[in-house]
Amino acid sequence: MIDAQRPDRAADPDATPLASAAMEIEQLQRGMQARTVIGQAQGILMERLGMSAAQAIDYLRRVSSHSNRKLVDIARHIAETRELPTAE
Repeated sequence: MIDAQRPDRAADPDATPLASAAMEIEQLQRGMQARTVIGQAQGILMERLGMSAAQAIDYLRRVSSHSNRKLVDIARHIAETRELPTAE
């Protein structure tokens, strides 16, 4: 059986439903934390640069793409330091 989340790995036939549920909960929690950080960075960009929400997300995407870093890492840096990313 192939794991839909990780097609490169076969699903563990011995995995219990409880273990699967625990893994899913952990993934959902990480996703919620990432979304919170992205939302914080988005708000900072909107306030500092006078952007709309959509423009702030586009800005984060561009910086992520140009710097070859994950969007959530860019957002975390902005949220923690209140500094805009520098060109690298």
